[in-house]
Amino acid sequence: MNRHREIHPADARVPAFETWPEPGISGLIGSGPNAGQPVLARRLNWPSRLSKVFVFWLPEETLEWNERGFNLESDTTDAPRRAGEGGLIDYLTTALDVAWSTDLEDFREAEKFWPNSALWRAGDPKE
Repeated sequence: MNRHREIHPADARVPAFETWPEPGISGLIGSGPNAGQPVLARRLNWPSRLSKVFVFWLPEETLEWNERGFNLESDTTDAPRRAGEGGLIDYLTTALDVAWSTDLEDFREAEKFWPNSALWRAGDPKE
């Protein structure tokens, strides 16, 4: 089973997907070795049933934390779950105390952390 389909406990700090601005949401990691660095959950705006899929942009290619060696790679995808169920975004939020923002200006500011972000956006049909 792909990790992005695993169910994790829901974290109430993850904003409801319906409240996200068009490009996605930004967060700030609150604990661990990457504390203070940004993370993005960027919507993949494909014209299909996959329109609710989002991809993580992380401050490193792979984030690793906890004694079990859990890791999450940039470009990993996730999707909203049914009420009461969580996905990788919930696990990431809980594990690294991520504070999310649905403010578009916060997203654009956090996006500057990745120097090639304009190239990455170029493949997004709605950008």
